[in-house]
Amino acid sequence: MILFLWKISAIWYCPAEFDIGEHAKIGVLSVTEGDDKIEKYPLLFSQAKALVITKMALHPYTNFDLGRAEVEFP
Repeated sequence: MILFLWKISAIWYCPAEFDIGEHAKIGVLSVTEGDDKIEKYPLLFSQAKALVITKMALHPYTNFDLGRAEVEFP
């Protein structure tokens, strides 16, 4: 069985702070939200085993720096 938990609401704490029994955390970035999220949420991305970047079809129309995301992801 695979269960995915996704933070879909704007809550005031970082869900990475809590152990919910998961086997791995995955960081998700959207090119439309900017490339500063790794710096903004260091706890989540330092614990993440993988990084998923979404909305790549829109990348040519954003300022998202893939190189920055690659360098900043631990």
